[in-house]
Amino acid sequence: MQLPRRFWKVAACVQDDELHSTGYLLDQSPELDDIDLQGAAADQEPLLGPWRTFQVPVAAIADMTGLDFGSLAVVDRLDVKSATSGRWRQLEGYDDIGL
Repeated sequence: MQLPRRFWKVAACVQDDELHSTGYLLDQSPELDDIDLQGAAADQEPLLGPWRTFQVPVAAIADMTGLDFGSLAVVDRLDVKSATSGRWRQLEGYDDIGL
């Protein structure tokens, strides 16, 4: 059975006639490492634990996926310090999102 370890999303909007974007990544890698898929009964779904959600630079998602997001990386709303260092910002709630 194949299970995706990460999911991503790039959101774009126009506000006050300006294009803006943000990138997000949901990572469930640590939880999947602990799941015994071979030992689970065929009719039993494996228990998946909590996942981690991050705001990431749109450019980082482009690098990971090989996709071209055009100008969306340039108008990324993630603060400049985080975006230039390549840091991912873990999101615990709505207030953690850099808009």
